[in-house]
Amino acid sequence: MTAESGRPLRGLDRVGFWLLWSSIFALFGIALANGLLALAVLAAVAFVVAGGGVEPARWPRQATPLAWALLAYASCLVLSGAMSLRPAVSMGSVASDLFTLTTLPLVLFWVRSPRDVERLAGAILALGTLASVFGIGQALALGLGDLERRPPSLFSHYMTHSGVLVIALCLALARWSTRDAGSRGLLRGGSGRVAAAALVGLFSVALLLTLTRGAWIAAAAVGFVVLVLRARRLLPFLAVALVLSGLLLSQCAPEYWQRARSITSVDDESNYDRLCMLWAGAEIVRDRPVLGLGPDLVADYYPIYRHPTAPRPVVKHLHNTYVQLAAEAGLATLCAYLLFIGAGCWLAFRLLRRARSASASESEATTGASGDRADWIVFACLLTLGTFSFAGLFEANWRDTEIQRLVLVVLALPVAIARLRENGRDVGSQG
Repeated sequence: MTAESGRPLRGLDRVGFWLLWSSIFALFGIALANGLLALAVLAAVAFVVAGGGVEPARWPRQATPLAWALLAYASCLVLSGAMSLRPAVSMGSVASDLFTLTTLPLVLFWVRSPRDVERLAGAILALGTLASVFGIGQALALGLGDLERRPPSLFSHYMTHSGVLVIALCLALARWSTRDAGSRGLLRGGSGRVAAAALVGLFSVALLLTLTRGAWIAAAAVGFVVLVLRARRLLPFLAVALVLSGLLLSQCAPEYWQRARSITSVDDESNYDRLCMLWAGAEIVRDRPVLGLGPDLVADYYPIYRHPTAPRPVVKHLHNTYVQLAAEAGLATLCAYLLFIGAGCWLAFRLLRRARSASASESEATTGASGDRADWIVFACLLTLGTFSFAGLFEANWRDTEIQRLVLVVLALPVAIARLRENGRDVGSQG
């Protein structure tokens, strides 16, 4: 390739990356985000046609199990749609899901350096910050503690808002708990940890105001895990803070205290309704165990399988990712999904363990320029996947396009890091 022909490709290379970045930050407007993601796909095609080759699409050897798991999941989705009770409806949903799944290979295609990896993580933190500010403002304007007027922030639903906040919180906690992250910009050094701590506080307040109990539980769990793994000396302070917060909420914000107390109450109507949804999901799986009813059909067929004592005659979904997947796409798709998430966790764990070993032996040759900077991002991936999977017990979060796309981005970052390490150098422009 000549220097003259290389310059346009380098320009297209950066255009494609920033289209991808923008599609992440613009998730507050899903139509805009979809348009930007489509342009990023077209830019990738143009890059290959213009002579850039398919090398950017190459998966690292360590991520081979993840690639096969992704292919298995996509194949099961297509098969479930084709064998659906209403194929025309289901295949439309499948097409949308496959488009969203392109997010993962696109991240791999357009990332050229550790700085690009960090920029994509920064896009999620920026989105979380913007959503938090708007969400807090809405909560103050709409009135605190009103279940009928919970703040959706920039999104169409408060559940999407809370899901975005939980993912952003995982990234902020990972950066705060990593001492020598090797980051640049706002997240560098000690000031980066301070900035991350401020974001943890901001996201936590915004999350509290959503009154979303499943997100509360997930956030509390990931916070506890981070403290146990990386800041055990702070656990006594956390215990004191929780007691004081409980007392403060019970006196100054009884609505929030009552909401927290209702988490384990079977007498709570919404809790009982979710138990009824689990029962209905089990009945659906019993009837169609392998491929399910078909994507996007659970809401239509729920009245047939509804428990007689269920409070609501109609629901949009089953409020549980695993039951939802099994009911609409079958146990085969659920197994493929679990393999996909598990493969992502295993890759991140291996990368993190390798980075720690290299850091302990001070082996710069092993880790390279991407190692230190990648440490907190790989840890963030583990936290995000674990928290997201845990939250899936209380909410069908995988069916939420905005949340699914963010999870795919976070999952893709360790894949990109693994390839950078295989190359042994920063690839392309540092931007």
